[in-house]
Amino acid sequence: MRHLTTSVWAILLASTAASAQTVTSTNDINTPVNHPYQVSALGSCSATVCVVKFPATAAPRTQVQHVSCLMAVKSSAAAPAAVGLIIANTNLANYLPLFSFGPSITMEGAKNFGVNSETQLFAVKGQQPQILLSAASGAVESIQCTISGYHTNAGQT
Repeated sequence: MRHLTTSVWAILLASTAASAQTVTSTNDINTPVNHPYQVSALGSCSATVCVVKFPATAAPRTQVQHVSCLMAVKSSAAAPAAVGLIIANTNLANYLPLFSFGPSITMEGAKNFGVNSETQLFAVKGQQPQILLSAASGAVESIQCTISGYHTNAGQT
């Protein structure tokens, strides 16, 4: 019986060693070539659109994975119509869900809305991520957003 158990273990170890040689390494967001990316910016509004412009990306590839925004809207105005994360001068866009802090929560006569959403949008070096907010004319008093994710350094894949 002991000889049979030893033989079984020898077969299992041999097959494990053989299969370990066929493993393919992968690159996920936690490997050393990917580095955290996070930036915040204030927006500016004109007419019915507010834009939050982030600096152009400096890394060969940047992956935006999360968006968080806080916006103040005049208490007499309707809720903003749409919020989108875009890459300027491209057709890349992700539209994001908007939430309200509730009708009873106002600060200095404004209703507060926000975005706190996971997303996936990629930018290459030199492209500029932006947040666009569509609202009634003159309704938005302020907007501030933070985007975060990962970027990859030059010369690495």
